[in-house]
Amino acid sequence: MIFNALKKKALKKAVVQTQLAALNPDYNYTFSTVGVVLEKGEVIALEKMQQSLQKIGVKLQNVDFLVYNAGASLKNVKAESFSLSDFDNSGNTDKKEIRNFIEKPYDLLISYYAKDAVPLLWVTSQSKARFKVGISPVVSRVNHFTLEVTAMDAKQNIENLIKYINNFKK
Repeated sequence: MIFNALKKKALKKAVVQTQLAALNPDYNYTFSTVGVVLEKGEVIALEKMQQSLQKIGVKLQNVDFLVYNAGASLKNVKAESFSLSDFDNSGNTDKKEIRNFIEKPYDLLISYYAKDAVPLLWVTSQSKARFKVGISPVVSRVNHFTLEVTAMDAKQNIENLIKYINNFKK
Protein backbone atom coordinates (compact mmCIF):
# COMPACT_ATOMS: atom_id res chain seq x y z
CA MET A 1 0.00 0.00 0.00
CA ILE A 2 2.74 2.45 0.97
CA PHE A 3 4.83 1.37 -2.00
CA ASN A 4 1.92 2.02 -4.37
CA ALA A 5 1.54 5.51 -2.92
CA LEU A 6 5.26 6.13 -3.45
CA LYS A 7 5.04 4.88 -7.04
CA LYS A 8 2.04 7.09 -7.81
CA LYS A 9 3.74 10.12 -6.26
CA ALA A 10 6.91 9.53 -8.32
CA LEU A 11 4.90 9.02 -11.52
CA LYS A 12 2.84 12.15 -10.87
CA LYS A 13 6.01 14.17 -10.31
CA ALA A 14 7.37 12.94 -13.66
CA VAL A 15 4.11 13.92 -15.41
CA VAL A 16 4.19 17.42 -13.91
CA GLN A 17 7.86 17.93 -14.80
CA THR A 18 7.52 16.75 -18.40
CA GLN A 19 7.12 19.51 -20.96
CA LEU A 20 4.92 18.77 -23.94
CA ALA A 21 7.09 19.21 -27.02
CA ALA A 22 5.81 21.85 -29.40
CA LEU A 23 4.26 20.58 -32.58
CA ASN A 24 6.54 21.07 -35.57
CA PRO A 25 5.06 23.86 -37.76
CA ASP A 26 5.69 21.67 -40.82
CA TYR A 27 3.73 18.76 -39.36
CA ASN A 28 1.40 17.44 -42.08
CA TYR A 29 -1.16 15.55 -39.96
CA THR A 30 -0.85 12.32 -41.91
CA PHE A 31 -0.78 9.24 -39.75
CA SER A 32 0.92 6.03 -40.72
CA THR A 33 1.76 4.90 -37.18
CA VAL A 34 -0.67 5.24 -34.29
CA GLY A 35 -0.35 4.39 -30.61
CA VAL A 36 -3.39 4.11 -28.37
CA VAL A 37 -3.15 4.08 -24.59
CA LEU A 38 -6.32 3.12 -22.77
CA GLU A 39 -7.68 1.65 -19.57
CA LYS A 40 -9.00 -1.87 -19.22
CA GLY A 41 -12.64 -0.78 -19.21
CA GLU A 42 -12.29 0.56 -22.76
CA VAL A 43 -10.85 -2.64 -24.28
CA ILE A 44 -14.29 -3.44 -25.72
CA ALA A 45 -13.84 -0.40 -27.96
CA LEU A 46 -10.68 -1.70 -29.68
CA GLU A 47 -12.46 -3.12 -32.71
CA LYS A 48 -14.37 0.12 -33.33
CA MET A 49 -11.15 2.12 -32.97
CA GLN A 50 -9.44 -0.13 -35.48
CA GLN A 51 -12.29 0.33 -37.96
CA SER A 52 -12.20 4.11 -37.59
CA LEU A 53 -8.43 4.21 -38.04
CA GLN A 54 -8.66 2.00 -41.13
CA LYS A 55 -11.16 4.45 -42.64
CA ILE A 56 -8.49 7.15 -42.63
CA GLY A 57 -5.91 4.85 -44.20
CA VAL A 58 -3.99 3.58 -41.17
CA LYS A 59 -2.90 -0.04 -41.58
CA LEU A 60 -3.74 -2.17 -38.55
CA GLN A 61 -0.21 -3.54 -38.35
CA ASN A 62 0.89 0.07 -37.68
CA VAL A 63 -1.42 0.50 -34.67
CA ASP A 64 -0.21 -0.40 -31.18
CA PHE A 65 -2.39 -0.62 -28.09
CA LEU A 66 -1.14 -0.32 -24.52
CA VAL A 67 -3.75 -1.15 -21.89
CA TYR A 68 -3.57 -0.19 -18.24
CA ASN A 69 -5.26 -3.21 -16.75
CA ALA A 70 -4.46 -2.99 -13.04
CA GLY A 71 -3.09 -6.52 -13.03
CA ALA A 72 -5.93 -8.36 -14.77
CA SER A 73 -5.16 -10.56 -17.76
CA LEU A 74 -6.35 -9.62 -21.23
CA LYS A 75 -7.92 -12.41 -23.23
CA ASN A 76 -8.68 -12.31 -26.95
CA VAL A 77 -7.12 -8.86 -27.25
CA LYS A 78 -4.05 -8.03 -29.32
CA ALA A 79 -2.55 -5.42 -27.03
CA GLU A 80 0.24 -5.00 -24.55
CA SER A 81 -0.73 -4.40 -20.95
CA PHE A 82 0.79 -2.85 -17.87
CA SER A 83 -0.05 -2.11 -14.27
CA LEU A 84 1.26 -0.08 -11.36
CA SER A 85 3.36 -3.08 -10.31
CA ASP A 86 5.50 -2.55 -13.44
CA PHE A 87 6.98 0.62 -11.90
CA ASP A 88 9.51 0.96 -9.12
CA ASN A 89 9.25 3.36 -6.17
CA SER A 90 11.07 6.10 -8.06
CA GLY A 91 8.61 5.97 -10.98
CA ASN A 92 10.80 4.11 -13.45
CA THR A 93 10.05 0.96 -15.39
CA ASP A 94 12.12 -1.72 -17.03
CA LYS A 95 9.15 -3.44 -18.66
CA LYS A 96 10.08 -3.86 -22.31
CA GLU A 97 6.53 -3.34 -23.62
CA ILE A 98 6.14 0.01 -21.88
CA ARG A 99 9.62 1.21 -22.89
CA ASN A 100 9.04 0.22 -26.54
CA PHE A 101 5.66 1.98 -26.59
CA ILE A 102 6.90 5.29 -25.16
CA GLU A 103 10.09 5.31 -27.25
CA LYS A 104 8.33 4.75 -30.58
CA PRO A 105 7.82 8.05 -32.46
CA TYR A 106 4.18 7.50 -33.45
CA ASP A 107 2.64 9.98 -35.87
CA LEU A 108 -0.39 10.03 -33.56
CA LEU A 109 -0.93 9.02 -29.94
CA ILE A 110 -4.52 8.67 -28.77
CA SER A 111 -5.05 8.86 -25.01
CA TYR A 112 -8.38 7.12 -24.64
CA TYR A 113 -9.22 6.99 -20.96
CA ALA A 114 -11.87 8.68 -18.86
CA LYS A 115 -9.99 8.79 -15.56
CA ASP A 116 -6.73 10.57 -14.89
CA ALA A 117 -4.95 7.46 -13.62
CA VAL A 118 -1.35 8.41 -12.95
CA PRO A 119 0.24 5.48 -14.87
CA LEU A 120 -1.83 6.37 -17.97
CA LEU A 121 -0.82 10.03 -17.71
CA TRP A 122 2.81 8.97 -17.30
CA VAL A 123 2.73 6.89 -20.51
CA THR A 124 1.14 9.77 -22.41
CA SER A 125 3.58 12.35 -21.06
CA GLN A 126 6.65 10.19 -21.71
CA SER A 127 5.63 9.11 -25.22
CA LYS A 128 7.80 10.29 -28.11
CA ALA A 129 4.72 10.59 -30.35
CA ARG A 130 4.74 13.58 -32.70
CA PHE A 131 1.09 14.52 -32.12
CA LYS A 132 -0.85 13.62 -28.98
CA VAL A 133 -4.62 13.79 -28.69
CA GLY A 134 -6.88 12.84 -25.83
CA ILE A 135 -10.40 12.95 -24.56
CA SER A 136 -11.58 14.88 -21.55
CA PRO A 137 -11.33 14.78 -18.60
CA VAL A 138 -7.76 13.76 -19.36
CA VAL A 139 -5.27 16.35 -18.14
CA SER A 140 -4.80 18.56 -21.17
CA ARG A 141 -1.17 19.45 -20.51
CA VAL A 142 -0.07 16.02 -21.75
CA ASN A 143 -1.80 16.36 -25.15
CA HIS A 144 -1.60 18.77 -28.07
CA PHE A 145 -5.36 18.52 -28.51
CA THR A 146 -8.10 17.36 -26.16
CA LEU A 147 -11.63 16.57 -27.28
CA GLU A 148 -14.39 17.03 -24.73
CA VAL A 149 -16.78 14.09 -24.85
CA THR A 150 -19.92 13.14 -22.98
CA ALA A 151 -19.79 9.39 -23.63
CA MET A 152 -17.05 6.85 -24.27
CA ASP A 153 -18.22 5.88 -27.78
CA ALA A 154 -15.00 4.84 -29.49
CA LYS A 155 -16.21 4.98 -33.08
CA GLN A 156 -17.81 8.41 -32.71
CA ASN A 157 -14.95 9.86 -30.65
CA ILE A 158 -12.24 8.70 -33.05
CA GLU A 159 -14.23 10.04 -36.01
CA ASN A 160 -14.66 13.39 -34.23
CA LEU A 161 -10.94 13.54 -33.46
CA ILE A 162 -10.18 12.95 -37.14
CA LYS A 163 -12.64 15.68 -38.19
CA TYR A 164 -10.92 18.20 -35.92
CA ILE A 165 -7.48 17.09 -37.04
CA ASN A 166 -8.53 17.54 -40.68
CA ASN A 167 -9.48 21.12 -39.79
CA PHE A 168 -5.92 21.63 -38.51
CA LYS A 169 -4.60 20.71 -41.96
CA LYS A 170 -6.30 23.71 -43.53
